[in-house]
Amino acid sequence: MALAKLVGSNGHVIAIDLEKSMLETVRRNARKHGLESRIATQECTSESTGLREPVDFVLCFWVMHEVQFQKRVFSELYKVMNKDALLLIAEPWAHVGKKSFEATVLNAKEMGFVIVGEPKIRSSYSVVLGRT
Repeated sequence: MALAKLVGSNGHVIAIDLEKSMLETVRRNARKHGLESRIATQECTSESTGLREPVDFVLCFWVMHEVQFQKRVFSELYKVMNKDALLLIAEPWAHVGKKSFEATVLNAKEMGFVIVGEPKIRSSYSVVLGRT
């Protein structure tokens, strides 16, 4: 909901998840907050986000450690992200070790991303990546 508020009335947020129940929760919360016109939901597969339209920002919050085909997903994201778009990845310290997080970042870098920032996010390893 916070991202939908940030993008404003002309913006658009796409919520992507494997689980239909999670997407229904997003739709329900969007209706509750009067943001349904700003948020589209999209079911993905374990191998693809299914994202095809250009995007300006991607948030992967506490999810990449569950993605089996990280390089494939990063490659997909790279292709749909606009030239100046950013990708923020945050992973929970409680479930993801530092080496695992570093491996995720390396996978993203191998698909063409570069580190542009390392914000502090509570209880998380985090990185902001841009396109080369």
